[in-house]
Amino acid sequence: MPEVQNSEPPVDMQEVKVEHNESTTKRGEIHSNDGCLSFHNLSYSVKVGPPFRKTEKKILRDISGIFTPGLNAIMGPTGGGKTSLLDLLAKRKDVSGLDGDILLGGRPLPDNFKLISGYVVQDDVVMGTLTVRENLVFAAKMRMRSSEDKQAWINSLIHDLGLEKCQNTKIGTELIKGVSGGERKRCNIGMELVTKPKVLFLDEPTTGLDASTSFSVISLLKHLATQGNRTIIFSIHQPRYSIFRMFDKLHLLSCYGQTVYHGPAQTAVDYFGRQALFCETYNNPPDFFLDVILQHSSPTDVNDTDSHKQSAEKINVEDHKDLPKFFRDSVENIELLEECSKIKADNQASEVRTEGGVSYAAGWFSQFGHLSSRSLKNLVRNPQMCLMPSAMMIVLGLLVGWLYSDFEYDLSGFQNLYGALFFCTIQMLFGNMASLEVFISGRNLFLHESANGYYRISTFFFSKILADLLPLRGIPTILFSTIFYFLVGLKGEVGAFVLFVLTNLAATMAACALAFLMSVLFGIYSVALAATSVLFVLMVVFAGLIINISSMPDVLQNLKYISIPRYCLAAHSVAQIKGVEFCGNRTVVAGPAGETSSQRVCDSGEMMLDIQGIEHETDFDFAVNLYAMVGMCLVMFALTYVKLRLLQKKK
Repeated sequence: MPEVQNSEPPVDMQEVKVEHNESTTKRGEIHSNDGCLSFHNLSYSVKVGPPFRKTEKKILRDISGIFTPGLNAIMGPTGGGKTSLLDLLAKRKDVSGLDGDILLGGRPLPDNFKLISGYVVQDDVVMGTLTVRENLVFAAKMRMRSSEDKQAWINSLIHDLGLEKCQNTKIGTELIKGVSGGERKRCNIGMELVTKPKVLFLDEPTTGLDASTSFSVISLLKHLATQGNRTIIFSIHQPRYSIFRMFDKLHLLSCYGQTVYHGPAQTAVDYFGRQALFCETYNNPPDFFLDVILQHSSPTDVNDTDSHKQSAEKINVEDHKDLPKFFRDSVENIELLEECSKIKADNQASEVRTEGGVSYAAGWFSQFGHLSSRSLKNLVRNPQMCLMPSAMMIVLGLLVGWLYSDFEYDLSGFQNLYGALFFCTIQMLFGNMASLEVFISGRNLFLHESANGYYRISTFFFSKILADLLPLRGIPTILFSTIFYFLVGLKGEVGAFVLFVLTNLAATMAACALAFLMSVLFGIYSVALAATSVLFVLMVVFAGLIINISSMPDVLQNLKYISIPRYCLAAHSVAQIKGVEFCGNRTVVAGPAGETSSQRVCDSGEMMLDIQGIEHETDFDFAVNLYAMVGMCLVMFALTYVKLRLLQKKK
């Protein structure tokens, strides 16, 4: 760590100071600005450790501040609480361990704050198969009122963001070459600006960008703050000087979540100079701030435990400066607390309450239409994902159909027919395990967009079923069923063929519903895959072919009622075997001398079904299997929807 000079002032620090932005609100009028975000005596803690032995860890410790229109930066060492503070201010974090108040325009944050503010995450979350313009148009359709001129605002945003040249270029995925990192970041920012928010939050907007691109992004934010009188609040780690000089206000955090400085960014160097901590002439101020904070941080400032005392013994007491205490005793903090007290007093005296009247901009069916359209575009522009399921089903149908193409209704034909139907049933399960990816691949996008108020969870859920599960699983199932049916030579009746396809579709949807539920429950593909595989194998065991269910213990026999392949195989068997006779020559023993003779006999399909324990007397015996699969599908979809609603969308 470079040494911090604290013996004499620098030769010239005038170039560090720049003119304050004209949009900066005067101190006496701060509380009247609707874009003013203030926080008062914030403390935040979380529970960490193994279950039943969790301990409380303090993240933020009694911090206050006021962010006004302009660029407001939150800086500090890694682990100092920058992102936690940003998320708390943006109402994107669980507030169970929060103490203190956060006010917007002097009033508490409304419940629908996510609908009237913008939040840009650190890792850009955007649909890679859509173009820059299409992503912005989607955001506008979802978040702007119908009476507003969406197209004109999109054109204005593209111009202001400098995205004219790449507006018709896809964002890009692992398989599609797209826009640059800076253009991707600007597109992400633009999607949050469609609502014209007064407050915009960004989590480390320069992460992963080179110096030139980082400068262009912060310059854009400066322009947007000045042009729209917006309060832009962002966390940033260690910017270069050309970026730092654009900041209007700076909040510095210590290693232990305490305020080291809060005030105009360009007077921070002078503030530290008054503490005999001087920045060298050619040193970058942000680097200087972090060096000072790290060099003068001590666990004893916040904790008196023995372990912390031992670690603090290495610090030279004479050289150590308690930076949080210096700020608490400073003129800057006294003025800040006075202003915070005034804002809080005005809030308590005011009879006006912030209403939560702002709802989703688009109606339910409008959101459903836009989400379905986007999902279909994503599907069409992903040829591997779009064509591979159908191609695999066609190949498999041809292969298996050819394998059973010599099937005949003789005495050994029942075994072949029953085996073919069982194989078809198994394919409806394990052939649809790829549906696990439907939610997991878009999980981050869903969590980000739902947290930012793009759409209702119900519209996302039903659009996934319509635009993802049905095309990716329904069409391949129909193709496989058609090829398999006619190559094997099953009943040559239209009704029997329709029932065969419907049964396979019901089994497919039930299997996909289970896979969808597992993906939502676990969120990690490998874990969800393992859990789904185990469940599918157990269902196959209780399908009735591998082992006779009646020979199992009574307790285990009840598991047959949750076996998707059991219902599918039973439905196929009733439809294809009932009414069929399996005839051939059979050797029989006759007479006292044990003479053998060959006789032509016929085994009825009904007798074979009775041997397998499959009910077949009435039409209901067939229909009950379809009802069971549809019922299981609906129950698992309902559980999936409930779990989606219960997902932790806040950090």
